[in-house]
Amino acid sequence: MTAASFETSDLRPDARFTDATARETCRQKMEQYIERGRGAAANLVGRILSETPRDRYVPASALRFVPANDTTLSLSLAEESRLIHSHALDQTAERAGLRLGYLHDLVERKQPWSTELAASNLNTLLAHTEGRFLVREVGQTVRGILSDSYRRIDSRPTIDALIAESETAGAVIVDGTYTETRVSLKVVRAEPIEVFDGEWMVFGLDYSNSDYGDGAHEISAFLLRLWCLNGAVSAKEVRRVHLGRRVSGDGFSERTLRLDTAAQASATRDEVRNLLRPEASGRLVESIRRANAKPVQAESIGAWLKPRLTKAEATDVSAKFASADIVELPAGQTTWRLSNAISWLAKNTSDGRRRMELEHVAGEAI
Repeated sequence: MTAASFETSDLRPDARFTDATARETCRQKMEQYIERGRGAAANLVGRILSETPRDRYVPASALRFVPANDTTLSLSLAEESRLIHSHALDQTAERAGLRLGYLHDLVERKQPWSTELAASNLNTLLAHTEGRFLVREVGQTVRGILSDSYRRIDSRPTIDALIAESETAGAVIVDGTYTETRVSLKVVRAEPIEVFDGEWMVFGLDYSNSDYGDGAHEISAFLLRLWCLNGAVSAKEVRRVHLGRRVSGDGFSERTLRLDTAAQASATRDEVRNLLRPEASGRLVESIRRANAKPVQAESIGAWLKPRLTKAEATDVSAKFASADIVELPAGQTTWRLSNAISWLAKNTSDGRRRMELEHVAGEAI
């Protein structure tokens, strides 16, 4: 696997830029974005490819939690102790019927008695839970505890397909977000588009997947604003690549599972090829033009944000929207400005998983 080749000199001055200063500013920002993100994205891809989950199917009653110390839990499997990721712990609780609020309260107390009580509750419920689970672990940590019919869409072959097809289309991986249970990669086609007067953007795709049941395998379109590098992921363009009948469980041969994985990678290539066609960005461009023409009242923003953002996030977005900033955000009291205020928040959010969620909220605003 190789990253797509791309030279910043390919960003030649475009005759469509009518203002030389704007043209040069956008060109420099694009070059900086590519150079800054290229190495980080390559490192991220390398990390993903090096993490191969180990799978085992375990009866629910055979799962046993024990206090790892006075404040954390571990999972005992076949007399082997494994650390358990908080995501996998929540999955287990949901399948066993233990309320997450109660479990979190016990774990977050970080007391010997509360940790022991959390383990006891889980073990009692699991002892009376029928069926079995797919346990996925990396190294010494269990990252996912899933249904035994979970269809695996592994990141490694689909990322290979993403990179290969992006390279063919002249696109390059420029950014990514990694968490231990979910990954996101962004590719862009470095061909500036004047979406409306003075607003230059580049079209790209956002690939996201979880090998541990923390979200669907999705490929989404976005337009990256060159003035500030805010990029909303458009919920309108989400495509889920789940083709053919379900192939899951351990009743299938390795050959069948390999063929299913190859089909998933092929479907990913098809989606990337279709969405990176020059004409494919047209619908998203029209959505942004409509959003830029649609006024929004500042006093109505809070009600729209309330079910989507935390109170602190909504306060930050509202303040940014109401500010005099016309560099990081486009001018005007429009839904396009609101979308960029949310993208600005995403860009400045340290939690990777929340950043991905906020980018999709920004797309929803459009």
